[in-house]
Amino acid sequence: MLKISKKINFASVAYLVIGLWFVAMFPGRLGFDYSEMIRIIQRGESTDWWTGLFFWYVKILSFNGQFIFLCSFFGLLALTHAVRMFTKTLPTSELIQDKVFFYISLVPLFPVFGLTVSHDVFQTSGIILLLSREVAIFRGIRVPGLSSPIFVVLASIQLLTTRTGVFLLVLYIIIKILQRRRVEAVAIALCCLILPTVSGLGVERVDSKMALARVLVSDLKCVAQHPEAEISQVEWGFLDSIAPREQWLAASSCTSADAQLSTMTLSDKAVANTDFLRQYFSIIAKNPAIVVVAHLQKSRGALPPPFFQGPDNQVELDTSLPIGLNTNIALQSGPEILHPSIDEPSVEINLSILKPLEAVAQAPVLLVNQASWFWGWGGLWLWPLLAYLIFNLKIRQWRYFFSITAPLLLHHATMVAIGPGAFGRYYMSAILMGVMASIYLFIQKLHSNDE
Repeated sequence: MLKISKKINFASVAYLVIGLWFVAMFPGRLGFDYSEMIRIIQRGESTDWWTGLFFWYVKILSFNGQFIFLCSFFGLLALTHAVRMFTKTLPTSELIQDKVFFYISLVPLFPVFGLTVSHDVFQTSGIILLLSREVAIFRGIRVPGLSSPIFVVLASIQLLTTRTGVFLLVLYIIIKILQRRRVEAVAIALCCLILPTVSGLGVERVDSKMALARVLVSDLKCVAQHPEAEISQVEWGFLDSIAPREQWLAASSCTSADAQLSTMTLSDKAVANTDFLRQYFSIIAKNPAIVVVAHLQKSRGALPPPFFQGPDNQVELDTSLPIGLNTNIALQSGPEILHPSIDEPSVEINLSILKPLEAVAQAPVLLVNQASWFWGWGGLWLWPLLAYLIFNLKIRQWRYFFSITAPLLLHHATMVAIGPGAFGRYYMSAILMGVMASIYLFIQKLHSNDE
């Protein structure tokens, strides 16, 4: 069996499989948020809600919102490069590295997510590149396409397509300074200073104080609706100035900030200024448990079992209910892990010759989505990744462990602090690396038994 596998070029077959995924899912996948971005571009408007850098990326490559196939192609290209670099740093033979790359190409988590127009794809790619590079440094190996400082800049550019990316890069700059890699630290710092400024030119800016206030209002809503919450009359006056009291008191789930805010009519005083922050911290200081649990619920998927709860499943798990009750035909009653459709009809390209291939590709996508609680639980996939780093790479000192995992773990901590929702796309870097680590550990065990 081992002799037969040596005759197969698994890397070449993997690239072929990835190409087939692109053809099958052509022109890509487009969710709700980025469908709105396409519509904004089509109207001749602009926004830096998803960062100015990502806005220009979509605007240029979509030919002003007409097509998405180039956006999805380059997203897949970036993620493919990152995934390949991770496999190249595995402490094993080239054959096993290529096998891991081949098997991960078969799992729709990687190619279908890569083909989804989203800045989360680039965030995932950037985090995987940084971790892979640190592994290469720890092992003292040179990996073509990764070892050059140019690829630190590449990872930085990708991370700057998200608002949280700059926090990860600041931490990474500190790591580079401690490693005495000052040229890399300067290059990353220049990216953080120049790119957001230049990409913001000609783009309508979102008021960051209003965006922050929306996150904080979600915390305040969870506190205010609790019947035994400690809130003074002065603090209630502050809350009433932001939204009607009946909206604060109406009980709702704290698992989604967007869902909460959609039921509230916020006034123009919902701005995170000094008075707002003072009142906010005064209220949460007296009701800390509610806020902590609210953030844990909103970030389910970021933290590992058995200490924390995982995300809800996309497909209803109660078998006593009719399949698809009160849901769309994608059976989406909870957070998805892979988006199966194109939500903006104007950019959809219907090629009848590709429909049979798309139907075949959608089958494994459905299999993954119907168990999204498992595949989309980033915290769960941290365990095999950490096991690989500790027991296979034999990282024993905290300084090495910190330098390798810092961007990834800080990203998860940021997701807990912000609480954007239990969506697998936010944690896809941990998911993909955890799956690849699991595949590697399994294949390595099989090969050791054959020898």
